[in-house]
Amino acid sequence: MLEAQFSLKEISDLGRVLHLIIPATLISQEYQKNLKEIASQMEVSGFRKGKVPVKVAEHRFGTDIKKESAQQLVNKLYQNYLKEHHLTALGWLGTERIKADEPGSLGFDITFELEPHVSLENLKDIKVKRYEVNLTDKDIDAEIAKICERTVQWVPAAKNYKISSNERLTVEVLSGGVAAPAAEGEAKTPANFPQFLFLDQDVDPLKDEWKKLFTGAKVGDEVSGNVTVPEKYYVSALAAGTHDVTFKIVEIATSKKATASDLVQRYGLESEAQLRESVEQRLKEYVNSIVEALFSEEALAQIIAQRWEKDPDLTIDYRLRSQRQNWEQHLEGHQDTQKTDFPEKEIRNYIAEALRRSIILHAFERDHTVNITQEDVQEVFTEQVNQAASTNPASMSDFLEAVRHDRGYWENLAKIAKNRKLIRLLAQELGIEVTPVSLDKLSDLEAARRDKALKQVAKINDYVEW
Repeated sequence: MLEAQFSLKEISDLGRVLHLIIPATLISQEYQKNLKEIASQMEVSGFRKGKVPVKVAEHRFGTDIKKESAQQLVNKLYQNYLKEHHLTALGWLGTERIKADEPGSLGFDITFELEPHVSLENLKDIKVKRYEVNLTDKDIDAEIAKICERTVQWVPAAKNYKISSNERLTVEVLSGGVAAPAAEGEAKTPANFPQFLFLDQDVDPLKDEWKKLFTGAKVGDEVSGNVTVPEKYYVSALAAGTHDVTFKIVEIATSKKATASDLVQRYGLESEAQLRESVEQRLKEYVNSIVEALFSEEALAQIIAQRWEKDPDLTIDYRLRSQRQNWEQHLEGHQDTQKTDFPEKEIRNYIAEALRRSIILHAFERDHTVNITQEDVQEVFTEQVNQAASTNPASMSDFLEAVRHDRGYWENLAKIAKNRKLIRLLAQELGIEVTPVSLDKLSDLEAARRDKALKQVAKINDYVEW
């Protein structure tokens, strides 16, 4: 039996073209194997399941099975060649059909790029700062003060109190707005506006409308006016547009900054000493997360700076072309999208940086076993939930419902958790320079890291978001 023929051509430092000739006998074997498998799974009237003749399957699906068999064979032979010759490829960059001399044979040129070599030996020679913070009583006092500032208590106002600008109102909608669906035999409710209205919270895009409408009113007043609801309001049942609405003010509450004693009561603690212990523990967790993030990021940056040899240019060019094509197709399909120049330089740097990081982690992973636990995935999920809550609290229920049964989402979280664990292990093998800093200094370093990351992707934010 004839075997597949291979020859490898070097087209750049890392780029390769695998010349592959597949003899007709191998193609026929793969085709017959897949044909029998399909026939065994078919259900055709007049035949028992698993007893459908191969000729019936061939008549119905022969052309498709031939194409699929060829694709499977090419991929299998390509992977086997890489394994036998101890080659690590970044990806399959393209396939071109070529002429094969033997009738029925198939020929292909497969273009790929080798993974660049990165030396991860003697990592102790690479020095990376690891910040260390000794929390003080002053740090704990400052954090408690911040929590008090953020913790608003609403106190009912006096009976004749007039609304000014920063109150919370409890209202009853008397008329107008969008009628809510009513159960059979019940009257429609007047509207779907919220019961509580906040005149000082940026999360509500209608806060300025509430101020215009209610300023000067008191408890018991009925207030009427036009309210313009935006397209995406956090009360999704409300239709966008202008509504003529009448409200009755049931209660007015003013805000009061919490005290340490209020926090003790609010969180069911026994004393202010227990509050301080709780805040100190929370600060330690915050400090540890930032220290680890800064250290891990700097560790990868130093490895790249000191050990990186060359970028996989073919792979970067290939991915850049794909991104450009996707961008152009998006613009063609969405005429209302603002036409902007493709941010080629920024996208290329973005792809290159991501590739360098992934290549280093992949090289490190080959010599280390990494086991991902449910707790590792939960850690990433908790961070994403907290981020979503801080960005748009009103959409949290939709977010949780959307990801609950999304297998792809959880598989991606597992990949993030795995990479995070790899970075932690990698960082432990570096030379560590412990550097004491204050809590304020650490917070400044974290803010600078975030600002730098935002500036790096500022020109591609719109591109990435679509």
